Amino acid sequence: MEKPHFPGTQRGEAHKKMLQVLYENLGSKVSGDDLFRAGNERFNYARRLRELKEDGWDLEYEGGGKEGKGWYTLYPPFPSGERSDRIRTAVRMRVLIKDNFSCQLCGNNRHTDPSIVLQVDHCIPFALSKNNSEENLQILCLECNLGKKAQCRDCVHKECLTCKLAFPKKNK
Repeated sequence: MEKPHFPGTQRGEAHKKMLQVLYENLGSKVSGDDLFRAGNERFNYARRLRELKEDGWDLEYEGGGKEGKGWYTLYPPFPSGERSDRIRTAVRMRVLIKDNFSCQLCGNNRHTDPSIVLQVDHCIPFALSKNNSEENLQILCLECNLGKKAQCRDCVHKECLTCKLAFPKKNK
């Protein structure tokens, strides 16, 4: 297989090192353990791979492999290097205003607690929907957003539309 030009990534060093290992083995399986070592063994390699996949890298996962970390294969075409999941500042502000600067899960808000950390969250995760529309965005406090991410990562449901974490106003 002739290798196409390798554009690199806008992400951090761990991402770059893991991509380099995958690129050197383009079209062939690379063990999760090798990628873990490439990321200096300090980073959550599965999260870094998920972020690369969200950026448009064509990564295939197969279970098993060394130490149960599975096998990963990189295929062309490569993304342009520009992330498509960026939410524009104007959209962020409209969502904050729409949700009254309040967490949609617990109700904490900036008006009563100025120290609260609020984040714009994708109701249906971007990795599944590729949707940055205001209808797919909500405000969550840091604690609720981390809790939602952990539950979404382990979710077995096929549909997000009925999830109380994705759409708390509709699915109480």
